[in-house]
Amino acid sequence: MKIEDIKNSKAYDDIVYFDRVTKEAFGFLVTDYACQRQEPILCGSECLIKYCNTTTCVHITWEWQYSVVVALAQLKLLPDGGRAAEAHDLEHLLSIRAQDAHVTQKNHPDRAELKRVIDTYAALTRQYADDILKGDFSVFPQLRVLSLESIQRKKNMLGYPKS
Repeated sequence: MKIEDIKNSKAYDDIVYFDRVTKEAFGFLVTDYACQRQEPILCGSECLIKYCNTTTCVHITWEWQYSVVVALAQLKLLPDGGRAAEAHDLEHLLSIRAQDAHVTQKNHPDRAELKRVIDTYAALTRQYADDILKGDFSVFPQLRVLSLESIQRKKNMLGYPKS
């Protein structure tokens, strides 16, 4: 679904604002890393914006009235000509490279808070993901471990059996 499809909803103005602020904050991906910005995709209460070059995608997702998540994805060409991606949360990268740098967020953010979160994520992406944005995924094995640990913690919290 596209932004225009929700013109008559309560979320419309907020999603348009998210789109604009994200475009401003993450514009360096276009100029510095040859990324193409894709049009926002809406699914349920989430809005996803992708910036992709030939090797890497940055996914910026906002669950309306809740949190923003930034993920870094390695694009892989499949034998059939399609593409697959292995994506990891920017917060996991920060836990390796800048343990004191993380983004605090409030539920139901006002526009100033949403802009602060997006601007902070953009600055952290620029500062700590340069190698990934240039196609060097040597840190991905470490990120894979952190992602699996995070999934297991969530399963444990929800009472799933240990796997």
